[in-house]
Amino acid sequence: MASDNSQAQAGGGILGRYAILALASAIFFVAIFFLFLTLFKQKDLIERQSRVNIWFLAQTEIEYLNFIEAFDQFALDDEHMTKDVLIDRFEIFWSRLPVLLKGQQSEQLRLVDGLTETVTALVHRLEALEPALTKVSHEDRAELTTLRQSFSALHEPLREMVRNALLFDNTTLAAERQSHEDIYYQLLGLFVAVLAAGVVLFLLLHRQILKSRRLVIQARDGCARIRRSSSRCGPSGRRSRPASRHGAAAPRTARRS
Repeated sequence: MASDNSQAQAGGGILGRYAILALASAIFFVAIFFLFLTLFKQKDLIERQSRVNIWFLAQTEIEYLNFIEAFDQFALDDEHMTKDVLIDRFEIFWSRLPVLLKGQQSEQLRLVDGLTETVTALVHRLEALEPALTKVSHEDRAELTTLRQSFSALHEPLREMVRNALLFDNTTLAAERQSHEDIYYQLLGLFVAVLAAGVVLFLLLHRQILKSRRLVIQARDGCARIRRSSSRCGPSGRRSRPASRHGAAAPRTARRS
């Protein structure tokens, strides 16, 4: 009975230790999971920022080309290309440039060498050309030719700005992606190392728990045997002599004188 109680108590202690170990392992795996999740989110933010940068740059050049096409159609006296439509195209192209000079979305692009200066110069040039564009008519061929040359001169600095910005974006993105890949592999290696150490620790702890369990059971069984042995002894600690089959022992005969 005592042995059964000892085994039950030892088993309860072992289950408690296993529960603590399982809880610690669960906390560790959850922490590793959130670390990987944060890393993937950061990588997604970098990719998204790159797409935003490319969209800004692409839209700027696309709107410039749309304006030039509208200007050529206006110069050819296309009936569908009115002065209002031409001015709208001009305003749309112009509106793409100030976005590159301010705002959080284009913050990375402003790190490109010369981008801020180029955009500022383009804005000032468009401000100077706007009055002439507003007054020009289909019949004023000389003014149309002059304006066409002035607007065509904007293409090269605009193209150079877009090229440099794309190169900067690709270089920055590649560097940040490589940095995150390094962090990813370092974190993965740390996870494998800690996992291996955890497995070794678990095996050593499991072995020690089993050894402790055997020692506890042996000690308690020994104590139980000692108590049972002590209960069979008399008050003086000696074993009581069993009574004779014929009653009390006969007195010894007196010694001969």
